[in-house]
Parts: sequence; C-alpha cells; structure tokens
Amino acid sequence: MQEKIESMIGEKSSFEIAKALREEYKNYLSNLDNIFEKSGKEFLVKHTNTVDEFIKLIYKVALREFFKDYIPSKNYIPITLVALGSYGREQLSFQSDIDLMVVYKDIEGFNLKPIIEFILQMCWDLGFKIGHRVHIVNDLFKASQEDITIKTALLESRFIYGSRQLWFEIQRELNHIRLYKQREFIEAKLKEYRVRIKKYQLTMQPNIKEGKGGLRDVNTLFWIAKVLFNVNSIKDLVPYLISEEEYKELRISIEFLYKVRLALHLSRKRKIDTITLDVIPDIAKLVVKREKNSHTYFTKRLIQSMWNININCQILIKKITANINFNPKNIEKLIKYRIDKNLYLCENKLYSSLNKKGTPLENILKTILNLENIDIDYDISFIKYLKNAKIIKAKRLQSITKKIFTKKAPYKLLFALYKAEILQNLIHPAKKIINLAQFDGYHQYPVDIHSLYTIKNLENIKDQFIKDLYNSLEERDKTLLRIVAFMHDFGKGRKEDHSIVGAKIFKAFGERVLNLTKRDIDIGVELIKNHTLMSRVAQQEDLYNEKVILYFVTKLSSPSLLKMLYILTYADMNAVSDNVYNSFNAKLLKKLYIDAIEYFDNRELIDETQQRIRKEKKIQKDERFLSLSKLNQKRILSISSNLFFLKYRIDEILDICNQAFTLKDVYFYKIEKEPLTITIIRKGDIGINLGYLLGKLSYLKVMNIDIFKLFNEMKYFKIEFLENIEEGDIPLLKEYVENSFDMSRKINLKIPEIYPKDITINCDHSKSYASMNTDIKDQKGLMAYIISTFDKFGIDIASTKVQTIKNRAKNLFLIEKNGNFCINEKKLASILVTKEGK
Repeated sequence: MQEKIESMIGEKSSFEIAKALREEYKNYLSNLDNIFEKSGKEFLVKHTNTVDEFIKLIYKVALREFFKDYIPSKNYIPITLVALGSYGREQLSFQSDIDLMVVYKDIEGFNLKPIIEFILQMCWDLGFKIGHRVHIVNDLFKASQEDITIKTALLESRFIYGSRQLWFEIQRELNHIRLYKQREFIEAKLKEYRVRIKKYQLTMQPNIKEGKGGLRDVNTLFWIAKVLFNVNSIKDLVPYLISEEEYKELRISIEFLYKVRLALHLSRKRKIDTITLDVIPDIAKLVVKREKNSHTYFTKRLIQSMWNININCQILIKKITANINFNPKNIEKLIKYRIDKNLYLCENKLYSSLNKKGTPLENILKTILNLENIDIDYDISFIKYLKNAKIIKAKRLQSITKKIFTKKAPYKLLFALYKAEILQNLIHPAKKIINLAQFDGYHQYPVDIHSLYTIKNLENIKDQFIKDLYNSLEERDKTLLRIVAFMHDFGKGRKEDHSIVGAKIFKAFGERVLNLTKRDIDIGVELIKNHTLMSRVAQQEDLYNEKVILYFVTKLSSPSLLKMLYILTYADMNAVSDNVYNSFNAKLLKKLYIDAIEYFDNRELIDETQQRIRKEKKIQKDERFLSLSKLNQKRILSISSNLFFLKYRIDEILDICNQAFTLKDVYFYKIEKEPLTITIIRKGDIGINLGYLLGKLSYLKVMNIDIFKLFNEMKYFKIEFLENIEEGDIPLLKEYVENSFDMSRKINLKIPEIYPKDITINCDHSKSYASMNTDIKDQKGLMAYIISTFDKFGIDIASTKVQTIKNRAKNLFLIEKNGNFCINEKKLASILVTKEGK
C-alpha cells in the first residue's frame, strides 16, 4: 500500500490519492478475519500501527500538495502529529475514535494552517472517525489546565510523524504538565473513578470499558503511574513497584477484555461497550474455543476478569500512591488504632500493610470476629492482606464460619473475603456459584453477588413492617436466616431444580461444618426449598382466591416459618436489582403474609387442603386426565371445594366432570333405583328448587346430600336415600325433578324439632366461606326444611357434608360469603330453630 500511494504522490491529484487511500482502508477493514489468531493486545498494536501508516501517507500527500518539488525536511516543518487516548496508548480498536492532535509552532515563514486543515480533511475523506485537537506548542500547558480530561489526554501523547525537533519541545511541555499539581490530579482521577463505578456496577450486562473492572480501571492506574513515574505502560512498574506475579495476574485479565471488546465491535459492527445478554452467544464463539456451554464459560471468565482488574488496580494504585499520600502525623494515629501488629482500625475502617504475607487466615478472622462490632469498612489494603494470607486446612476454618453469621452484620466481611478470592475456603459450596451467570433476564447480578446482596438486605431492611418481624425473631433464628440468605441459591448451575439441590447442599453443610441442630436444619431446608414460593404466589396468583392462600399455607409447617420466608423473600427480591421490589409487590406480599398467617389456626382446613393436593397429584398422572385438553384439565383443578376431591375417587371425579364438559342442555339428571339416588348437574343460568324437591320426597329418609360448585358456574347435586323404589315410581320422580327447576313452586313442609344448641353458624369459617354445622335429631323432612329455608333467603350452598351418626344429623353447610347468609344470620337462626331450650 505504502509503495502504491507514494508512487502516486506527485503524479496524481490529491483527490485521486484520497480516493485510493479510502479504498485501501476499506479493504483493510473488510479483511480482519484473523483478529483472534493474535492476542488482543497484539492486534491492537498492529491496528494502531496501520492507522499510523495511513496518517503518515496523508502527511506526505499534504507536503507534496503545498511544497510541490521543494519539500523541506519534515524536521524543519514545525508540525508534529501526536496520537492521544487509546490511539496514544496503542490500544486502538477498529471501531474506536482516532484521537489525533496536531501541534505546530507559529513561524512566519510557514503558512501552516492550510496544511493542517488539508491533513484533517483527508482523514475525514479517508473514513477515519477523527477526534482532533490543534495546538500551538506554547499553549499546551494552558490547555491542560482547562479541564482534567484534556490533561489526561495529553499525558497519553505518542509521536506519530512530523518534526522530531518540535516533538522534543512538546515533551518538555508534557513533562511540565505531568509534574504540575500531581496530588490534585490523582485525587480528581480517584473521585472520577468512584463516581464511574457507582454508575456502572459489575452486573450480568457489564460495561467493559467504563464499568467496575473495565478497561477504564486500567487506564486510571496508568494515568496515575504516568503522572508519578512517567512510565509508558504499566509493565514499566515491574519489578520496582509491582511484582511480576501481580502484573501477570492483571495482564491476563486485561488481555481477555481486549479480545472481548474486539469481538463485541466485530459482531455488532459499531462502537459498543456493554455486553448485553443477546450478544453473549456470538462473542463467546469468537473468544472462547469451547463447543459446550461456551456462553456460560465465557460469562464466568468475563466476570472473573473484571473483578480481578478492579481489585488489582485498586491495590496497585494504593501501592504506587503510598509515598505521595504519606503523612508523618498519621503514624501516631496508626499506633493509637492498632489492633494487632498488622491491622489498624481507624474511623470504622480496617487497614493493613500491603506487603505483609503469610499470616494464617484463621488468625486474621479471629482478630476481626473478636471486635465488638464487625460492621466496618475494609480498605483495599486489607483485601490485599487477605489475598496474601496463608490458607490452612479447611477443617481449622470450619469453627470460625458459623461465628461470622452470628454477628449482626456479616455482609461486609463476607464481601471482603469474596474480593480476596478466599470466601470459598470458608464456605466450600460457594465454589460452584463464584462468577456464575444467570441468563434468565431477571437477575441483574451473577449468583455470588446476588447471594451477598441478599444477606446485605437483611442488615438494611427498609420496610418497617418487615423490620419489626425480623427484630421479633430469636437470635438463633436471625443467625439461621443469615446463613439461608447467603446459601439460598447455592443449587444453581445444576440440571436439577436449584431449590431442591440448594436445600441438600445446606443440609450437608449445616450438619458437617456448622453443626446446626436438627430443628435449624429442618427450618433451613424448608426455607430454601420454598424461597421462590412467596414471590411467585404474590405476583402470579389470585390472592383473593381462598384456594390459592390455602395451597400456599400447606407448603409451610408453622407461622414462624412463614415469617422467616417473608423476610427472606424481601431480602432476595431486593438483591435481584434496584427496581424488582417496589410498592406494588410489597403490598401483595404483605397481603399474602397477613391472610396466610390467619389460616394456621384452622388446622382442619389445612389438613383438608393437604389431602386435596395429594389427590390432585394422583389425578394429574391418570391417563384419562392426561387425554383431556389443557383447558379442561385446568377446569377440574380449579374446582374450589376440597370435599369434592376428598369424597370421590379419581374415576368418579373424572366421570362427573366429563358429564359437565359434554352438557348440551341447561341441566342433566339421572335417577337410580337401588338405593334411590338422584344426580343433577345444572348450568349457572338456571336455579334448582331443592327445598321443593326434598319436600316432595320427605316421606323418604335422606342418607346423604352432596352439593358442589364445579366450574363455569355449573353445580353438581347428588341426593342419596336409604330406601329403594320400584320401576313404576320413576315417572313420578322425573316429574318432581323437572318441576324443581321452577323456582316459583311452593310446598308445605312438616316442621322438624330443632333446638338452639343444634345449630352453629360461623361467619369466620374462612376468608371465602361461612359455615353452618348441625347436630340435630334425625327426622324425615329435616333436610327439606333446612334447604327450603335457605331458598327463602336466596342462600346459595357451595358444598355440604351430610352424615347421620347414632340417629343424629351431623351436617356441614359451606356458603360463600358474598351472598345473603351472614347478613341474615340472626333471622335465619330464628326461623330454623323451632323449639326453645338449651
């Protein structure tokens, strides 16, 4: 290319040369398939050098254009082309802006401004995304004082082409800029760093340039090193200020990020620095050579690299700024706040020597845990101290692990251990979730950070209602809840349900390492198994449906477990992202908790629901059930009455429901002779005068009545008598049944003997139902009288349980609360009771 273009200089017009250069650059960009055959850094240097060559050619074209055949030596033309930013650092990606600075000396003998304008115009014509600055050499220092961004850019200056003589003058100015107000520059850069990482947290979708652990962290380290030591790269600090080992650890992570950024730019064909979930598969194929789980491996390595960069850059910045920040007056403070020979607690922050190695981790943790309050901050020097700690056998650390969780605020210590990459030495099951990605579009953070943030939220409960619940727990339960909060997602990354796997992991760890009691292990297992239950029910189910609440309650063994699950759910949801737990779902969770807690007093109802659930599971395996449409399967399981499921066999349930599914008319009925049994299914838009029907048959003794609401407002009736009937009686019975669909028909009934003590009405039976229990002497016409009384008040029976024991009618009627039952409770009782007495 260089030979081709140089041969055109002097022969062709600048327009033709610019066109040829543009074509060459376009061809170059379209043939970058070999990017990943080289290391990331190697490609960036090669690409930077290629851009240098184009700019050099442009400069040569400019000189030919203006000086023709009388071109002086470039050293005597007071123009120097300087690279800035990533271009200056030789880290230029092919989608990055090319930061070019043109420095000149205003000498009367040269007309330099048109030359400079020509150079910049040709760069734009070439297709370069140019970010440019033009300065007279004597104005560089003044420009650097205008803005810290300008000073930073100037510190990265690299000579490209032009006058070497002028470059020496530029270097003198740059050195002056570098030495001017070093401390202020460093403080400003560190403040800038703190703001940046707060804005761009290390999440599942990290910004690999500006985010925590991104390339800007490396830049910050370089800028500070440049100001202090005038190095050209971080490598120049080895071995004087940082060890070969430290540099190698950092370099591997930086190299990986270079490759990732190149792959991101290549796959998206534009400048972009955020790794969104949708781009991960494409990038993983380019960066990691794995056929299986490449995206999982890639994300794990990416997060690990970014944490490594973040921590190591902080440590190295602390190291290289130690002298500039040193204040002899602080020695007295250090002595005053010294807690052992290597640790210093000052203003609620723990510091340590950066170079101390070999202290047993056990000793460090014992010292910290003996402090009155471990809710302290940990300086990066302490993280380095932990990284340098001597790891003894895991069994020696086991006794310490539980003690961490007995503290009121263990989060910061756990996070310090995590940053030092030794958390898994204390809590071995954590090894599987370190840097483990969650590709669910829900969690903002990887599993390890989410787990840490969950325990953090236990320490910082903002909802006062939940805070009061937490404060009411015994200390042993608070400790248990901290352990569970941290371990609740330890089952992730496996094929099986992570809640079930996590419960097993907790049980084993609780028994072998933490020496928890059986009671605490059982509670912890239940909590982890059900840790997603409360949020799912609250946000996806109808909380005004009693069946939903009862199903939820049956999953939990006690009110105290419900309380702990509620607190855990709050902490877990807040750890997902900043906006998952909000005022809307907070109300739903609170309602679910308050409604559910009341049901624990109704053991009979809970037992019924548990039996129903077991029956449902059997039904769902039945071949006839599985052959139904999904809609009809859902209809069967939506039947509200527990008694319906408990009383009938699976085949009977399916027979009844199939009859309802195929019902074409408004009602269906069937009469069986031995013993007499009348079965009726009617649609919701037609009533049934059950009092009339029972009155007509009051000469027969009723053995049982079933009344159940099915689905789509259909209702099922089954009346069983003790007597048989003859074939000739069936036409009359059919007439009675047909007439019972006329709600206007009346009948005179014999008044049975009913005493006040025989009837118990309870309008607080449950959230949805009121109940009436009877214990009455069995009499002919008794049920007809009761049902007809209900009919007078327009009371709709949801279900019944009728049984006769030792000549006593012990019946249960369940009535929906949204009807006329409770508002007419006293009137109803006064009519039903026909005899005075106790």
